[in-house]
Amino acid sequence: TPTATGVFNYTVTTTGTCAQVTANGTITVNPNATINLTSAVGTNGQTVCVNTAITNITYAIGGGGTGAGVVGLPAGVTGSFAGGVFTISGTPTATGVFNYTVTTTGTCSQVTTNGTITINQQESAGIDNLITELCNTAGSTIDLNTLLSGNTTIGVWAETTASGQFNSGTGVFNGTGLIAG
Repeated sequence: TPTATGVFNYTVTTTGTCAQVTANGTITVNPNATINLTSAVGTNGQTVCVNTAITNITYAIGGGGTGAGVVGLPAGVTGSFAGGVFTISGTPTATGVFNYTVTTTGTCSQVTTNGTITINQQESAGIDNLITELCNTAGSTIDLNTLLSGNTTIGVWAETTASGQFNSGTGVFNGTGLIAG
């Protein structure tokens, strides 16, 4: 079991009482494949909205790796290999959490690496309605379920006369000091 890579030329010589002979041979030990993330840290675990291009994810393929393939990508996102670099790019057209695996190809032991691309639903066009609703409601609770869809998150909203908190679990904005107008 070789522990070093390279080309090793060897000679076998007989021993004994008369004339001895030799034979030559070569053992070529290829390296195992390697894979290393070369795009920015965190690009292999990114979150984007549907129909929005992901930040390219790149891996350097080295050692005995001569290429790579990928499984588990969302629709609209693909992988390609060129010049020792495997690139994942595209614009996802489906929502969800996509755990992908990149596997090298080549002559010796191959390696894999994993990542995750999370695709969120776009905010609905109802955000304009939300602004109108907030400006024209004199109540203390506004139900955003009818105005927003997908994975919309609103933090804290505050103004000089009103403030509130959005509960993403219930879709309800609880506010105080809301005035009509």
